[in-house]
Amino acid sequence: AFAHCYRCKRELPIAECQIDHIQALVDGGEHDPSNMAPICADCHKVKSAFEHVRNSKSKRIATKRERPRPPSRLRSRGFDKTKTRKFNGIVEIRK
Repeated sequence: AFAHCYRCKRELPIAECQIDHIQALVDGGEHDPSNMAPICADCHKVKSAFEHVRNSKSKRIATKRERPRPPSRLRSRGFDKTKTRKFNGIVEIRK
């Protein structure tokens, strides 16, 4: 018995078929037979990689919007508080 890959239409033996969600569960697809189709391993690999990249970016953007980071504090290199420099360049000890 043979099946056809729903993406590239290639005919494959049923033993070599993989089953894929036509609309991914993450995108609101259902987990029932009407949303599943046979797919060849090559097409499945490409489709899954594309969906992974797209979903990862969506999650990154969503988490940035959900919880804003607190403002960072400015870090000083720790100026010497015992001395001061005048506008003409002369360094004096603070009084």
